[in-house]
Amino acid sequence: GTSFYKVMQYDLDGRFSSTEVLSVEFTFEGELAWTQVSPNPVADRTGLGFTAPEAGTYQLEVFDLKGQLIQQGQVLAQAGNNVHELDLSATAGGMYIIRLSNGAGRLDKKILKL
Repeated sequence: GTSFYKVMQYDLDGRFSSTEVLSVEFTFEGELAWTQVSPNPVADRTGLGFTAPEAGTYQLEVFDLKGQLIQQGQVLAQAGNNVHELDLSATAGGMYIIRLSNGAGRLDKKILKL
């Protein structure tokens, strides 16, 4: 994911200085990780950005907050960065959990459907 930093230095005499806002992109090589889920809240479709440790088929599931499976499918991913569009247009408004998994890892993310 991306993190933003601004460094501020305060001197003993009361003066201070600061840097511009800097962004740092973190990637977790060898780990399944979300890079972006946007937009969230979602009206109909959202983009699921993730890093996959290896190429293959990943299971995508959508659960309601009671744990009931609402939607499922498969995502064919390459090793590295991936983006998959999730269509929630037929899903009622509310809070959901998106789960992406393979045999080696699992990611969960809350999403609000408008």
